[in-house]
Amino acid sequence: MPVPAVSCASIVASLIPSCDALTSVGGVQPFVYYAHRSDLVFTYATDGSISGVALTTTGKLAKGLGRKFQNSGAYELARSATGKARVKQTFNDRIFHDTQADRNIIQQLILSEDVVFITPNNSLKFEVYGASLGLIATSGKGGTGITLDGDNTFLFAFEGDEPALPAVFNSVSTTPGVNKPADFAANVTYLDALVNV
Repeated sequence: MPVPAVSCASIVASLIPSCDALTSVGGVQPFVYYAHRSDLVFTYATDGSISGVALTTTGKLAKGLGRKFQNSGAYELARSATGKARVKQTFNDRIFHDTQADRNIIQQLILSEDVVFITPNNSLKFEVYGASLGLIATSGKGGTGITLDGDNTFLFAFEGDEPALPAVFNSVSTTPGVNKPADFAANVTYLDALVNV
């Protein structure tokens, strides 16, 4: 008699994508919210999504603005030699900078650990990268290009091992997803009200 494999989950639902899932566009919006993981308190809905974000007493939430089609997020399954699964989450953030104050912020991000990114996607949903443990900058590159339109930005890659895929954030409690543009606007208003740096 074969020995059954150890499993922490059983398949209990069918995966039949919605029309939105089949036709949604990729990419993220030109702005992103970010904070230290220790500055945030999340409220989770029963389906695993994040329905609320609050700041600790001394917590800070920042907002970054760039340009269209410059930032991206990724997640990849990884499995250890002992069979444990984790999800490597990556958020790539291109920072347009000019002043010394801008460079000082880049330097702070280089040194920061356990950073969380709440990113709005072009499909009008929000994803949260680093919600459990936070991400850290693993690479960054800046400089000045050769030509007038050459790259003079700083491109970060933040990475971290998380126990799950990036969670969806939606603060809309009554029938979310019925009016995606309205939900998106409500979520932007919700997060903008928390920005305090």
